[in-house]
Amino acid sequence: MYRNKSPWVLFIVILLGAIAGSAIGEALSDVVPLLAQSVSLAMDPPVQVDLYVLGFSFGFRFQLNLVGALGMFLAVFAYRR
Repeated sequence: MYRNKSPWVLFIVILLGAIAGSAIGEALSDVVPLLAQSVSLAMDPPVQVDLYVLGFSFGFRFQLNLVGALGMFLAVFAYRR
C-alpha cells in the first residue's frame, strides 16, 4: 500500500522524526544521562572554494542520539501505516 508514496515524503518524515527525537532526547538528558550520548558524522574541515570573485564553503554534520534513532524508526513505521 505504501509503494505509491513519494520517496521525498519518506525522506522528510524520517528527517522530522530524527529532529523531534533528538530534541526530546536533549530535553530529557538531565533526567536520563544516557540520552545525551550521540554519534556524530562530520566533514571537518569544510571544503572551501575561492574563485577570487566568489568564495564559498561546503560542510555538513550529522549527529544522532538514541531517541533520535528511535524517532526515525517510529517515523518510518508511521509512514508505512
